[in-house]
Amino acid sequence: MSDENDDKKDPLDSWERIARIISLIGIPFIIAFFGWLLQDKLSEKTVSKDYVNMAISILTDDKKDINPALRKWSVDLLNDNSPTKFDKSTLEQLKSGQINFPSFIKDLYAGNSSYGNLTISANSQYFAIAKDSGEIEIWTYGTSKLMQTIPNRNTTVTCLTFSPDSKELYTGGLNTKVEVWDVQSGRLVREFIASRTPITGIAIAPDNKTFLVSSQDGTIAQWDIASARLLLIIKKQ
Repeated sequence: MSDENDDKKDPLDSWERIARIISLIGIPFIIAFFGWLLQDKLSEKTVSKDYVNMAISILTDDKKDINPALRKWSVDLLNDNSPTKFDKSTLEQLKSGQINFPSFIKDLYAGNSSYGNLTISANSQYFAIAKDSGEIEIWTYGTSKLMQTIPNRNTTVTCLTFSPDSKELYTGGLNTKVEVWDVQSGRLVREFIASRTPITGIAIAPDNKTFLVSSQDGTIAQWDIASARLLLIIKKQ
């Protein structure tokens, strides 16, 4: 009886051994295949970024007198490899030279500049940049003219946003303050000691009456702008 049972088990044991051998051989190949796919995708993204960076470097405003054919090639290269496509009108203006990228955009995209956070106003007329040096720059959007340079106030700016009417710029920093700047004059118009820890984010209500501040300790505070009164604190659970 035992010999008969052994004979019946032998085929099962054989198949089990074969399956184990196949899995031992196959798994490394599967891992290698998916690793190759991932590496291939990463390589494609790297190449696309390099193409975009090259195109931007050609289309910056310090290289206005470039060959028209080279300019057209650069615009097509940029549009083909950019995740967000330009509309037809913008493409034509880029190709004709009516639009040029400001020179610092090249550094921003390459990731080797001294610029940090940036934001665009709701009316699309201005954008602001917080530099690593602590300075804040306000530029006109489109014409790329520097309007204001706000000097370092002994803090690192961690976030910034324009008011809904685009007249003021709110900044938050490591000094736990929210400072409000007049866009046209660059003058400090009000400030809030808005947190006990460094500020990580600012969001202004569409009616321009209140704003939220998030802090490094995980709290979110709601402030009334007109009265500078703290309305609510949401603490991290």
